[in-house]
Amino acid sequence: MRLANELIQWGDNEQLGNKCDPIITRLNRFFGNERLYDIFAQDPLKELDFGKWMQEGKVIILRVPNARGLGEHAVKTLVHWITLKTFMTRLLMTKKEQENGAFIIFNEPEQYESEGLTKLMGRVGTEGRKERLGSIYAFHGSVAKLKKIDREL
Repeated sequence: MRLANELIQWGDNEQLGNKCDPIITRLNRFFGNERLYDIFAQDPLKELDFGKWMQEGKVIILRVPNARGLGEHAVKTLVHWITLKTFMTRLLMTKKEQENGAFIIFNEPEQYESEGLTKLMGRVGTEGRKERLGSIYAFHGSVAKLKKIDREL
């Protein structure tokens, strides 16, 4: 709600040509979640440097709480963001910086799968090797749990 209230100060639907409602609805879904707002609205931490860690060959483990602790939408958003951040960081690295290969491991991805993440996982799976970025999927059961991702890969 905080962001929606700030955007409303720009004017109402009449003044903005009836275009702000869908935008506010989508942004409020993201920033209306207090935990997501606190995570994404804070100043960047220079200590969190994915590129540096990947260059150094570090193991980076990020534990995202399950949906019960954080909320389903927040979990899906965070996992998508972490995956995108990792992939985009890798794309921006020079070949020299990519000397140490990297892997992104998805543990039980059916728990946080979304349409956007599925497409991104497919892209990482097909394009990642050019950037020395591999994908590992850990399932408890069958890979068939991820029918959409299976088709992408």
